[in-house]
Formats: sequence, C-alpha cells, structure tokens
Amino acid sequence: MSIKSIIQRMMQRRIDAVKHCKRSAKHDRFRREAERYLDEVLAPELGLSDARLLGRTWRTMKYKARMNDRNVFVKITHKRQLRYLRRYLQAHDLLANAGIEIPEIIDSRTEVRTAKGRRLGALVLGWIDAPMWDIENLAQGKLAFANLARIHRIDAGPRLDSRKTSSKSALDPIKPAGLLDTVKSVLLEISWDLRANDLGEMRRDADPIDPALVRRITDFFETKIADLIDEMEVPSLLHMDYSPGNLMWVEEGDDAGDVEPKGRVVTLDFEGARKGPFCFDLAHALFCLATDSHRIAEADLSNLLDPGRFEPWLAAYFDALPAEKRNRTRDIWNRHARVVLLWTYLKYTGSRFKKSRDRFRFGWFERRKFSREGLMMWNKFNIGLEPLMRDRPPS
Repeated sequence: MSIKSIIQRMMQRRIDAVKHCKRSAKHDRFRREAERYLDEVLAPELGLSDARLLGRTWRTMKYKARMNDRNVFVKITHKRQLRYLRRYLQAHDLLANAGIEIPEIIDSRTEVRTAKGRRLGALVLGWIDAPMWDIENLAQGKLAFANLARIHRIDAGPRLDSRKTSSKSALDPIKPAGLLDTVKSVLLEISWDLRANDLGEMRRDADPIDPALVRRITDFFETKIADLIDEMEVPSLLHMDYSPGNLMWVEEGDDAGDVEPKGRVVTLDFEGARKGPFCFDLAHALFCLATDSHRIAEADLSNLLDPGRFEPWLAAYFDALPAEKRNRTRDIWNRHARVVLLWTYLKYTGSRFKKSRDRFRFGWFERRKFSREGLMMWNKFNIGLEPLMRDRPPS
C-alpha cells in the first residue's frame, strides 16, 4: 500500500469521525425532544403511563405504553419522517375501507411544534399480542400472499405513465427516476467499497465497477421498468415492505389437527405505501421467502429466479384475484419476474456494502464480513443479469 493511499484513508476516517459525531449529537437532541413530548404532551392528554422504549433509529422513537387498561404502540418521528406518517394515514383509509386487517389508530398528529420549535409527528396504535408470520409455515404463507393480493386489488388512482406521473392522487406513485436512482446509488456504494476496502485475499477481485457496465445496467433497468409501468392498466396499492416482520398471525380458536390454520393476517408498517406495479411488492415478499435476511449472500440466486420454486405461494396470490384479472396478472408477472427479482437482489447487495462503510457501528471483522458478502452477491448478480441483457433466459 502506497503512502498516498494510507494518507487518503486516514483523512477519510477523520471525515467519517466528524460526520458521526455531528449525527450522534442531532440524534441525542431528537431523543430528548421525543421523550419530553411524550411525557409532557401525549401522556397527560391521552392518559398514557408506563411508557417503555422498544426501539429507536436516527429519526424514529418507538414505545409501548398503557392507556385505559390496554397496551398501545407509540411512534414519534422526526421532521424528515413526517411525509411517511402522512402516507401511513392515507394508506390506512384505503386499507380499512377494503376490509384489510390493520391496527387501530387511536391518535395521530402529523405535525406538531415543540417548545423549542422543532417539528415532530406522533402516531398511537392499538397493541396486537400475536406472533409474527412464521416463514416456514406454508399454510400461513399462503394466507399472507392471499392477503397481499387483496391489498393489490385496491384501486390506488389513475393509470401511471413511465414518462409522466400525476400528483393528484392520494398516494405518491412509483417513479422510474426514483427506481433508477436506487440502482445508481447502489452501484456507487459497491464501486466505492470495492475500491476502498481492504478485503485481504479477495483484493484481486475488488476492482471498481466499470462505468460502461454501470451505464449498461442502468439502461437495462430503465427500459424494463418503463415497459412494466406502461403495461399496467390500473396501478396497485403497494405496501413496499411486505415481509414476515410486518405481518402478524392472530389465531382464532384451537386449530390443532386441522390442515388449514384458523386465523387471520394483520398487516403492519405501511408508511412506505405507494401506487404502482404489483410486481415490486410480490418480488420483495418472494425474496424474503427465498433468503434468510442473515444469510442473503449464501443464497443461491438461481433459486430466486426459478419460476417454479414459489408456485404454492404464487398460486395462493393469483387465486385471490378476481377471475377476470387472474390470467393477465399472471402473464405480466411471468414476463417481468426475473427483472424485478434481480432489482430487489441488487438493493440488498448495496445494503451489504453500505453496512461495511459504517466504521463505528462495526469493527474491522464486521466490515470485512459485510464486504465479503456484498462481493459474493455482486458476482451472483452479474451472473444472473448478463443472460437477461442478452435477451435469453438464464441457464
């Protein structure tokens, strides 16, 4: 390693350290404001007590509290997350009117001003004591995919255009530019990481991505995504994070010995709801079935792209659609499934590289592990993408 590269790495670490300290200070201020708002405003007005912190991110605080002898879920968001809170409320009305099982909204405040002028949002939901969707349970999985089909049957607004999007709808539409920005940002993360990280024996394979390859991949997805959006007559309501962690299984009675489970699916966390082609939601759900989130890099990409692998769940999904739309919807999925699944896989590939850039949450071993996983996924992505770019199915 040259002296120049050593100096550049030291400077980059210093810059990262300063950014991390500033970000931590902002998060501490938000945490104090959220706790003060919960104790001084929400608790007296709603009668909340025994609030307990469940989790937190840079812009969200989650609590479990008691209200009138019942448990409730309290979520307080930062000003940059307020648009997601408003989107949650918009999607809630559509889902409730369609009969989808969702948590009860007890109180919502899309934008409030604290004593210091900071903008916050708050959401209070009814607590649901139920286990998450068991990904290994085929019967529960079929009901979950049937529930997803019911969500996609909801009319989310006028038809989308791949070149122009309407702003008069209740929910923001999926925009091709945004999907392509995801591709570009992921490729940038991967390229930066391959260039900057020391991967030991994998160093010889860790070359930056060729700009020509980036253009080819971006052009490929641009064309395919535009074709998919133009082919949809009516956009679907998309959950955008339909995964086992956002589904709860509420049992009804004793189903011991029964072939089919007795229960219902409760859908959570639809603050990312959009309108657009159903394929993105369906691909995300299938991706969660095909891979363990902790072992994504070891997953065989050919299994993810195998059309017959998911037939039990796909059959449950398409059977829940109206008979007059069933065949056309399946045809659209069969034509675009591989592309959308690869796009989903690319997003997770970028997340593996991005985690390796966080030099403070993880030690050297963790950074190296995430870089190694990301490189494995990147190589599999290239193997799976190249045949599609040559317009023939992968072997």
